[in-house]
Amino acid sequence: MNTCHDCQAKLLNHLYGLLDDADERGVQDHLKVCEPCRAALATAQQQRQLIAFAAKGEFPKVRFAPPAQPVAEPTEAAAVPLPQRSWQRWAIAAGVALAVVGLGLAGGVSCYTRSQDADRAAMERLTVPRAREDPA
Repeated sequence: MNTCHDCQAKLLNHLYGLLDDADERGVQDHLKVCEPCRAALATAQQQRQLIAFAAKGEFPKVRFAPPAQPVAEPTEAAAVPLPQRSWQRWAIAAGVALAVVGLGLAGGVSCYTRSQDADRAAMERLTVPRAREDPA
């Protein structure tokens, strides 16, 4: 258990005893050293107690009665056709992607050749004066 995010994602499962042994140890180890996660656990425990209290309460004004009209038997649902995906959208997206990649490659090759030409020109400038001095 490395992060608070991981720990807090598992807090409810920890609270209800649903974690396997390794995850449970990881959560407990993290809770020993992390105050914000302990506070989040305390909040979850309070909410659990409130839900338990509400579930045990009586609601005298609430009545459950069968519907006035008989419920019709469920019929088989008609198959809803899925919207047709246009191959043209995919073709356009692929074309744009290829164009971007192609332009990027062309620009990269162009920059590379320019730098190579500049390097050659610099080397020629350095070597040409020496060649003129040697034939003496």
